[in-house]
Amino acid sequence: MGTLAKKTGRASAPTKTAVVNVRFDPPTLGLIERAAANAGMSVSAYLTTTAVAKARTDILDERYIALNEPDFDAVEAQIEREQQPHPGLARLMATQFEWMDG
Repeated sequence: MGTLAKKTGRASAPTKTAVVNVRFDPPTLGLIERAAANAGMSVSAYLTTTAVAKARTDILDERYIALNEPDFDAVEAQIEREQQPHPGLARLMATQFEWMDG
């Protein structure tokens, strides 16, 4: 544990070693500086916080699909109904392609 952890009983923050260089036009930088100041953060902390939040949202958007109740019920009914084999899919799955091992 680091010195901070010994004094407070909490783990110390990981060391930040990666650097990202970003260029902004003056009006954009001014906007970011104002937003950071309003949040009581440094520009670096503000950019990190907002970038991480946006990254998490973007990743969640890849995994999460919102449905209204009727659409959810329709999807659920399709999932739960007894499945019948599809002849075309069965033929495809039985086909051995030259690029396949075995």
